[in-house]
Amino acid sequence: SMSTPVLVTKSTQSKIVAVHADGDDDNDMSQTARGCFRGKSAAERQIGLQSRVLGTTFGHWLVLMTLALILIFVGALAWIVAGGNDEYEANIHDGFWYSYILFIDIGTHTGLPSSEAGIHRLVAVAISIIGFLWSILFLGMVVDLIRNFLDRLKAQYEKVIVRDHCLILGWGENMMFLLEELVAIMQKKSGKSQASTSNSVTGRICYCRRRALPMRIVILADKPAREMRQEVNMHFCMLGQDRLVNDTIRYKQGSRTNLTELVKVHAHQAEKIILMDSQESSNCTDQEAISTLLALGALPSDVAFKGDVWTVMHDKDSAKVVGTVLEGAEGVVAQWAVRQMLLLRALVPNVGYAMIQLSSYAKSSNQLSVQPVPPEFLGKSLQDVCCLFLHAVVFGVKQASNKSFHLLPEHGSYVFKEGDELFMLAADAKAATARRPASSVSSIKPVAVHLKDPGDIVQEDGQLLLGPTVREPQVVLMVGCPTDFAEILSFLDSCLPSMSEVHIVSSVEQEYRDQQLQRHFAKFGKTDFDRIAVTHHFGTRRDSHHLASLPLDRADCAMIFAERESPDELAIAVDSRSLVVAINLKHCLDERKKKGATRKKCKLVTEILDCKTRLVVESNDSVKATGSIVYTTACRTGVYAMALSDRSSYNAFMQVCDANVGNYITACDIADYVHGEETLSFYDLHDRVFQGCKGLLIGWRKKDKRHAELNPASKDEPKVWRRDSGDELLIVRCSSGISEVASPKRAPTTLLEDSLRSDVPPVPPLVPLVSPAQNGKEDGSPSPTPDPQGPVVDQDDFQLLKADLPGLVVDQDDSQT
Repeated sequence: SMSTPVLVTKSTQSKIVAVHADGDDDNDMSQTARGCFRGKSAAERQIGLQSRVLGTTFGHWLVLMTLALILIFVGALAWIVAGGNDEYEANIHDGFWYSYILFIDIGTHTGLPSSEAGIHRLVAVAISIIGFLWSILFLGMVVDLIRNFLDRLKAQYEKVIVRDHCLILGWGENMMFLLEELVAIMQKKSGKSQASTSNSVTGRICYCRRRALPMRIVILADKPAREMRQEVNMHFCMLGQDRLVNDTIRYKQGSRTNLTELVKVHAHQAEKIILMDSQESSNCTDQEAISTLLALGALPSDVAFKGDVWTVMHDKDSAKVVGTVLEGAEGVVAQWAVRQMLLLRALVPNVGYAMIQLSSYAKSSNQLSVQPVPPEFLGKSLQDVCCLFLHAVVFGVKQASNKSFHLLPEHGSYVFKEGDELFMLAADAKAATARRPASSVSSIKPVAVHLKDPGDIVQEDGQLLLGPTVREPQVVLMVGCPTDFAEILSFLDSCLPSMSEVHIVSSVEQEYRDQQLQRHFAKFGKTDFDRIAVTHHFGTRRDSHHLASLPLDRADCAMIFAERESPDELAIAVDSRSLVVAINLKHCLDERKKKGATRKKCKLVTEILDCKTRLVVESNDSVKATGSIVYTTACRTGVYAMALSDRSSYNAFMQVCDANVGNYITACDIADYVHGEETLSFYDLHDRVFQGCKGLLIGWRKKDKRHAELNPASKDEPKVWRRDSGDELLIVRCSSGISEVASPKRAPTTLLEDSLRSDVPPVPPLVPLVSPAQNGKEDGSPSPTPDPQGPVVDQDDFQLLKADLPGLVVDQDDSQT
């Protein structure tokens, strides 16, 4: 009998049988054990033996030593068969010993005299060669053991000896974009760029005099350091900067929530810390970020960190608790800012392009920076100061009395005070301070021409009129149904005029779409959108038949969203599907155009995520010809890098996207500021824009150019402008009606939230109509001339009004008022 349980394990099937044995259960236990082992087939036993012998380090050494014994024994037999010699006779004792000597010491056979029999020398050489090969295997395994042992020691005790560095915690799809932005920022701060280090003759980059970047970058992620280094080097090798990042970036494998790993990368001595997201959008990512913040806050008091901490968040509610979890930390939620760039790239293309350019250091020649107001500017007006810079444009004002970025409604009346700062748009800090020669600066003269009042950005019905392309009702196509499609529709509802249409085609079930919309409307007490009519289409995006069912002949713009079919789907797979959809949709539009069915040009915008896809697209003219490509991951990463580089510039950029502040980048037709054909410089146009709408001119887009130009060069050079050229100006404006559209109950933080308010004022009534008897003042004098830009009432509307209101008297001569 036995007093303890006996465990009989059947390893191949991962089953454990526990037998509690006592005096009466001996037979049952033995029968159960025999049954378990008898159940093994020959294949199972063979697999188990192979796993033990070939799948373990001990098995490898056992095989190697067994092979050595077999080879030595075979060599002894060969020596015996050869007959031996005078020194080593042909017996098992001498043969085995001589075979071992030849096998281990490969030079022994060279000691045989030339008079030795040929068979003896042949056997000796054969044993020596086999022994030499075995010794190589033996030494390789020894080296492998030593290397593994040293790797374990290195992983356990390695520390990154660095300070005042930029520490990146985590690894995700946007890592390559982030490194591009950080390298570009450090290059600009150090006063060098790829262009300055290139050979003007060969065009190749010269590294013979290269200098290390001013700040080291350390990456801590739960990924092998070798894989991280290879991926980064491969990416920057295609950009021609691989040797530069080799001197700048350090890698460390480990968990970012582990205190020991944080100390090893000197998190307490980092100048800047950024917490990356490991996935495109996930609540788990926000939770992991909070856990990392708790780990940073739990560092010992003697190693408490002093750097700025920025964490990438997806949810605004989670971002609000970042500062509470770790004092001084700030959450960056750039998802909606980037969404606005994508949507505006389709609705108001020049405004969307300008916002994309502002969000990137790596792909843009201009950047936002903050400059203190020089003493000589104190007492001057904003209008005077804007015309004093040679290579920069004024983007906004940061008042000393109001720490937030704000453009005053009355710019001309504002006078600079001590402590004020200017937001400048320039290539670098040096260009932002370059002044015009005093001889070329003239006092601002009043404009002699009559300027058309552009009106307020926020229209009476609540629409945000950001450009001339959204003055008339639009037909918008959404190819794909992302998880935030309800918020996207609300943003479209805020920017599009009444009677606009939005068509959504996707394979997402209609029931899911309805549930999301109902949940969204319930948050704001609404039942439908204010200005747009939404039509849902069900079908596969890649199917040309489903794409052809859309109103392509009436479409003004089409947006192809990166729709993930599963949470774990790779970004490059999503991009491949999006490009296929873009090519098919472009083909459908071209076919309609050939048949004459399309009456207007449709703006096509495609969302791309992965950095590898971007490299392919940028080198393929055929793909770029399908339409505009928006790299949303790169834009989002650019916003993170901007926050990491300059907090003030980041706040200024984010507030341009905030309707509650009321600052907007808008586009307007050149016809609003030019009469006929005129020759004007940038400063002349800026003067007219300032007097016309109290805005700041930051660039323009010529009709014959593909993209808009921010901070134009040669500002003193006069250019020919024609009223009917179709050129557009890019202006930073402040809305005077922002207080009327912002919700007093809920302070919105983004342009989207402002568009979702539930207390939007109703559509204003029509202009009152008066009878001929009342068409004048009480004293008999005629009424003032009506505004020609006022609402226009159609003749059919008059007939409907007279039918509904029989007592109404309509003056037909005044019908256009």
